[in-house]
Amino acid sequence: MVTITAPSRTAFDSKSPLLLPMPYFSQRDSCTGQGDRMCFSSSCAMAAEFLKPGCLAGAGQPDDRYLALVQCFGDTTNAHAQVAALERLGIQATFRTDGRIEQLIAQLRLGFPIPVGWLHQGPVSAPPWRRPLEPGGGLGSGYPAGGDPRPLWRG
Repeated sequence: MVTITAPSRTAFDSKSPLLLPMPYFSQRDSCTGQGDRMCFSSSCAMAAEFLKPGCLAGAGQPDDRYLALVQCFGDTTNAHAQVAALERLGIQATFRTDGRIEQLIAQLRLGFPIPVGWLHQGPVSAPPWRRPLEPGGGLGSGYPAGGDPRPLWRG
């Protein structure tokens, strides 16, 4: 879980539906050749663009530009490279492996998007890969909701 502590534009009370108005970037349309493995970068790019609109402006796709920034610090799968890229954009972020659902919900209620890696295949002892939840999710029926930047369907 990457927690972000930048000023937010939206706050939700405990009775409001919790859906952040996030931009959506699909990793599948990447022009970098990294599309099959850049879900973390696309997710963090969505969070960055939500928190600092226009921070990824320029030619090409915003998440491809963000990936180029990440690669200055390491690989797209490296959480520390993601945090460094967010910090380069002026967004204070922290990578945590001890996050709890209550913390995630609290941050979403404050209007902060939270890129989260979810183990979705294989045993915990040997996961084939992890994929982050798109940070624009929200809370539906008491559970986080979000859109994966690499949907399983092809279209």
